[in-house]
Amino acid sequence: FCAKPVRSLEKTFLDSYTWIADFSPLYILRTEVRNPLTGKGNLMTQFTSPPNPQAFYVQVWEIARQIPRGKIASYGQIAKMLPPPDGVNAETYLEFGALWVSGAISASPNDVPWQRVVNSKGEITERDGVAAHRQRLLLQDEGVSFNPRGRIDLKKHGWNGLLK
Repeated sequence: FCAKPVRSLEKTFLDSYTWIADFSPLYILRTEVRNPLTGKGNLMTQFTSPPNPQAFYVQVWEIARQIPRGKIASYGQIAKMLPPPDGVNAETYLEFGALWVSGAISASPNDVPWQRVVNSKGEITERDGVAAHRQRLLLQDEGVSFNPRGRIDLKKHGWNGLLK
């Protein structure tokens, strides 16, 4: 594997470079952060998508379609219901699965009740104000209540995850 900087990020106390490598079918983003005083750095790896995004997304959408009206599930809960994709070890999947589920939900077709999937705190993940407001209205229309901090009571509205 040979990588070269694709783009130089903002120069601050830490110089940052981003490499993008295609290890088909996994897409990996690697970022190296170096301390300019010591020259030492850390290489961090982030899987930006599952190996076969379309197949993974279809599995997520099938689960989301089973969440009953008035109930919610978290991204992590859905990720735990799916096995790690081929080529991804359990530890990596545990780290990135919820993020991949979030991506699948944001790309879902119209027949997927996307509004029923929230973060692990019972909060709407704010991508933009309009979508977050719409999600809240849709959930309230289904009888889901929010506390003053904008959180959903997971004990009351959480889905038990039993698949049909």
